[in-house]
Amino acid sequence: MNDFANSPAHTEPAITSQPTSSLAAVAEGTTVKNIARSESTRVARMRSQRAAARRTGQVASSVVGSLALRDVMGGLWLRPLGYIHHTLAVVSEGHPGGRGVGGERNRYMDAAAKKTALRLIPYGLYVLTTKAGDSVSGATVNWVSQMSFEPPLLAIGVKKETKSFANIKAGADMAISFLGTGQGNLAFAFFGDTPFQGSEFVAKDLRVQTEPSASGVPVLADAPAWATLKVTDLVERGDHAVVVAEVTDVGLRAEAPQALTLKELNLNYGG
Repeated sequence: MNDFANSPAHTEPAITSQPTSSLAAVAEGTTVKNIARSESTRVARMRSQRAAARRTGQVASSVVGSLALRDVMGGLWLRPLGYIHHTLAVVSEGHPGGRGVGGERNRYMDAAAKKTALRLIPYGLYVLTTKAGDSVSGATVNWVSQMSFEPPLLAIGVKKETKSFANIKAGADMAISFLGTGQGNLAFAFFGDTPFQGSEFVAKDLRVQTEPSASGVPVLADAPAWATLKVTDLVERGDHAVVVAEVTDVGLRAEAPQALTLKELNLNYGG
C-alpha cells in the first residue's frame, strides 16, 4: 500500500469546505434556485483548488458538502449526500518513467509488493544462441513469450551488457533451445559467458554439444526442441532489451516434452 502520510513530499493544501444546511435555508425563505447557485459556485471553487493541487504534485484532500444538485425532469432538486472524502494521489513531475497520473508509474509504489506481484508471472528456461560472423554466444534466458500466431513471433528479454546482445545488435542469426524438465545443469551452464569451441560450449563443469541449424547458428543437441529466429524489432528502453523475433524453423526431439521452469529450480528472476 502507498503510505502518503509518511512520505516527505506529502503536504496538505488548505482546502476547506463547510456543508450547507438545506433545511435551515428553506426555513429562512431562501429559494431552491439560490441554494443551487451557491452550491454550484462552491463546488466549482473546490474543483479549481484540486486542479491547482494536481499541478504542484501534492496530495489533495477535500470534503464535498452535504448537498448535491440533480437535474430531474428539467428541474433542480436538492438531495442530501453526507460527506464524500476525496484523496487525489498525484505523482510529482520529473520521476523517471512516470510524470503524472492516469496509468503512469507511481513513485510511491511499494518495491517489495511490486517484486512479489511480478514474480507471479511463470517462466520457463531456455538457451538463446547467436552467431554474428565468427562470434558465437549462448545465454540462459527466461523472459520469453509468444506474441503472435501469424507470423509466429516471440518476445525475448535480453540483458544489454552481454555478448548475446552485442551480437544481436550486429545482425546475428538467433536460435532458442527449449530446455526440458530435469535439465537444470544446462540452464546453469549458460548463466555466465560460456565460450564456444568447435561444436561445443565449454562451461566450468560441463561441455555442451550443439548441432548447426540451417542458418548456421548452433542449437543444443540435447534440448527437446529448438527454433531458429529472425529479429524483426528491438526495443531498448530498459536494462533489458525486448527482442521481437519471427520463428523461421523448428525442431522437435521428444513426443511430449515438459518445460524446465524457474520454479523447478527454486529460482526467481523477475520483479
